[in-house]
Amino acid sequence: MSFKKYVRLSILTSIILLLTGCDTGGSSPAPSPRYDRSDYESCSVEDKTLNLWEYLNEWYLWYDDLPNIQPLNYSSSDELMRAMRKLPEDRFSHVISGTEFGNFITGSYYGYGFRWNENSISNHMVMEAVYKGAFSSNTNTYSGTPAYDIGLRRGDIILGITSNNIVYDAADVVSIMSGEDPLGRTVEDLLGPNEQGYEIFIEWESLDGEYESGTMARSTVIANGVHEAASLEHSSKTIGYLSYQSFGSHTQNELYSALEWLGTQNIEELVVDLRYNPGGSVSLSRDLGSYIHQPNETGETFSALKYNDNSDRTPISEFQDKAYLFNNVPDAFNLDRVFVLTSVETCSASEMLINSLTPYMDVVVIGDSTCGKPIGFSLISYCSEQGPDIEEVYFAVNFRAENAQGFYDYFDGLEPTTNCYVEEESKADWGSTQDPLMAEVISYLDVGFCSGDNATASQRVKSSASDAANDTWVNNLMRKNLY
Repeated sequence: MSFKKYVRLSILTSIILLLTGCDTGGSSPAPSPRYDRSDYESCSVEDKTLNLWEYLNEWYLWYDDLPNIQPLNYSSSDELMRAMRKLPEDRFSHVISGTEFGNFITGSYYGYGFRWNENSISNHMVMEAVYKGAFSSNTNTYSGTPAYDIGLRRGDIILGITSNNIVYDAADVVSIMSGEDPLGRTVEDLLGPNEQGYEIFIEWESLDGEYESGTMARSTVIANGVHEAASLEHSSKTIGYLSYQSFGSHTQNELYSALEWLGTQNIEELVVDLRYNPGGSVSLSRDLGSYIHQPNETGETFSALKYNDNSDRTPISEFQDKAYLFNNVPDAFNLDRVFVLTSVETCSASEMLINSLTPYMDVVVIGDSTCGKPIGFSLISYCSEQGPDIEEVYFAVNFRAENAQGFYDYFDGLEPTTNCYVEEESKADWGSTQDPLMAEVISYLDVGFCSGDNATASQRVKSSASDAANDTWVNNLMRKNLY
């Protein structure tokens, strides 16, 4: 076999741990190393599946538990990958094209710049997040997106959409987005085809109860990571708030800018909102952690990545155990406690942050149990010379992430702190004390404990081992749930 080294990408998914995320150092990344069997001379389906099969048998974290199957019986590498995953631990390994990987790295997709969900009580679609576009570190501003530019914000209630001169009321929108519309109407009918400039007219009720409307056109959108950085006063304390919804490498500059600003606010408490964050870069998770906790001595471990035992026999640096240490940050917050807001979509590098801080400080988790991804990928590509449409990128689990105490076994998710389960509702903007999770933070600061329910996602029925659950995480990571 032959290896060719490119820029290395360590990923916790979770996207993006996968865990997901990539360590790119701000450069234009490519998966590394490239794993090509020298005797596979083409990029045929057969060669692609055989190459993946060989790779998994050597570098998959649970290589000794792989099923005895015939790789040539599968019609694609992704189909083979799914058949070889170790369930229920691995619901995350998959294969994408080089084109999809390029969009993943840049944070781009084609759409309007929002994600939404149904409010089952009001039977309306409600905005969960509205993206602000590409961040400029020179001006500390965002490029905007169609949805953001017309005034849509988190918590807005959708009243209707007009597309191709057809009016869809609120109930129509919910019915179509459920995928079970009795008239067979599709998301493309509602939001239009992937054509540059396709326009829809949208009507909504804003958080202050006002009727609003606007026209927006499809375009290439950058899904930014920082949705809010703010400070507020409560009981003579300054509370910092950071909504960070992707550890993708493209969010690095906006994260650093937000952290530097928070460092000027003399915060005494910090709330980190990761409720929709699927993961990303191990390095960015460590960098955020280093602002929150400053090590008492040089060499404190943030997280240790553990590969399979083939790394002992085959000394390839990309697959060697390695430790990520806390950085020394002169303007760190240096707190004794941090609040983290979570949901079942909090994954990978997001979970790594919680797990890695726990040995050193009080981490109060408020929301729902996280997704359960203490594992990640060092990304590998195949057939890259044939162009991005032919190239394949392997998101194959090959390491687990341990904290300083060696703990990693949270495949069922990290649970909220006692009595801190709070159901996610998009009823207020980021950082508002009207948000149910933020309201629980304020209550905790007042009385010293949570006043909510102790039920968690892990105590309810979970279908985490199913393909549907895996697709949910992959869709979140690859931004297929964004419009």
